[in-house]
Amino acid sequence: MQRTVLSFVSAGAWLLFASPAAAQVAGVIDATITLTAACEVNGSASSADLGTLAFGTHTTLFDSASAEVNGAGAIGVLCTPGTNATLTFGAGENDGAAVGSGRALADAGGTLLVPYDIYSDAGFNDVLAPADQITVPGTGAVETVHVYGRALGAPNLAPGTYTDTIAVTLTF
Repeated sequence: MQRTVLSFVSAGAWLLFASPAAAQVAGVIDATITLTAACEVNGSASSADLGTLAFGTHTTLFDSASAEVNGAGAIGVLCTPGTNATLTFGAGENDGAAVGSGRALADAGGTLLVPYDIYSDAGFNDVLAPADQITVPGTGAVETVHVYGRALGAPNLAPGTYTDTIAVTLTF
C-alpha cells in the first residue's frame, strides 16, 4: 500500500514541475489586388508621342505630298480584353486658316500656310476632321491604327519649315 501512495505523490510532483503545454492560435492572411481596365498608346499609359506626320522635303512649287504617321509605322493601342477605346482627333493649331483643306501647316511667322488633311485610309477618302473618332477594339493585343496625311501646294510659299500640332485623346 505504501507503494501506491508514493506513485501518486511522484506523479503529482512531476506535474508541479513540468512545463506547461504549448498553445496555438491559427489564423489566415488575406491577400488582395484590385485591377482596373487600362489602355496604352505606343507603350505608354499616361502620355504618348503618337509619331510624326512627316511630308518630307519639297520645292515651294510642289503639287501634293503624302505621308503616314511614323510612330513605329502607325499608332499602337493596347487595351484590356473587352475594353474598347476611342481615339478622338482634335483640332490643329491652324485649322480652317488655309483654303483647300481643314488643317494647315504654318511657317515660323504663322502667315504662310500649307493646306493639309489627315485620313484614316491610304486612299485619302476618309478625312479625320476635328472631333472625328476611330474605335479601337480591346483585344489584349496591340491594335494598329494607321493615320495618313496629304499636303497640297499653295501659291507664294517661301522656303522654310511649316508645322502643326494635332491633339489626340484616347478614351476607354
